[in-house]
Amino acid sequence: MPDLILLDVIHVTPEGTDLCRKLKALDSIKHIPVIVLSTHNKAIQTKKICADEVIPKPFDIDILLQVVENHLAA
Repeated sequence: MPDLILLDVIHVTPEGTDLCRKLKALDSIKHIPVIVLSTHNKAIQTKKICADEVIPKPFDIDILLQVVENHLAA
């Protein structure tokens, strides 16, 4: 089992967030943090739908690492 999932969401649509929603719907893995990476200007909406965190692309690697560390420590 992964400790954390990085998910690249291209479009913020039901189809674009389908995998994220499916991951969070499974009792066996819904506790695993999902961090969405996206260039889409409405990507922050995925946090309301399914993501634990959203990081806009392009991103600073130090910010990504800090977010990952924070979620793994929680």
